[in-house]
Amino acid sequence: MKSIAFMNLKKIGGGSSANHKNLVEDIEENKESIIKEIEIIKPDLVIGCGIYNYWDLFYKDINFEKSVYDNSIATYNKMMIIDYLLFFFLITDKSIYSL
Repeated sequence: MKSIAFMNLKKIGGGSSANHKNLVEDIEENKESIIKEIEIIKPDLVIGCGIYNYWDLFYKDINFEKSVYDNSIATYNKMMIIDYLLFFFLITDKSIYSL
């Protein structure tokens, strides 16, 4: 694996938490810049963290499947995308060992 992107989609101020509606609006507003950021990095693996899966805002035809570790995993344009629930929201025995 040559490149991993671990990025924060929250590009707005306000601390470590965000209102879901405001975050969706911000993602929609900055969608092209975020996609460009991913294209520049050209990652083999992208890890998204949070409570919600926002990937369908970027890639309409993306299809996630649940892994045996309770994470959602998709492959899109040769990138593996793992939507990983942040540990402080929910910890399961399986997710502790998933990465």
